[in-house]
Amino acid sequence: MIVSIRGLFDFRMQGVVAAASLIALGALVAFSTGCGETQTKRSERPHLQQLAYAYNGYIMSHNYQPPPGEVVFKQWVKKLPEEKLKQWVITDTEAIFVSPRDNEPYVIEYGTPKGGAMSHRLVVYEKTGVDGKRYGAYEDGTVMELDEAEFQKLKGK
Repeated sequence: MIVSIRGLFDFRMQGVVAAASLIALGALVAFSTGCGETQTKRSERPHLQQLAYAYNGYIMSHNYQPPPGEVVFKQWVKKLPEEKLKQWVITDTEAIFVSPRDNEPYVIEYGTPKGGAMSHRLVVYEKTGVDGKRYGAYEDGTVMELDEAEFQKLKGK
């Protein structure tokens, strides 16, 4: 039996293309499902990220000082220009202050910063969270899900 090199190459390339397609499909499915995260978890991170962006924006526009209180911060967010709201993906300036997971207002650190300008500290977090975990945002805008031990350690700073 004679097998041409071209025929063998075509057969092998079909296998490579099929394997690559399966890998790409698997990655797409994993990405779209959040690698096992629930829908609530996937929606919490961007929701809290909006508030973290606003908090960070306030600090950056006020000489690295956090908002002095809730009223001042909420008024500042409501007065943000439309292009800034779009940039930070804020569609509802009231809803960003309430966690969709525990349906409670986020706890926001107001007043004098502990640790100096732009220290890596937890500044916004869920009051209760879900299943012993809560999302929190750092001053630099990073959002993480924390278990109770991690949360207490960070709050002790």
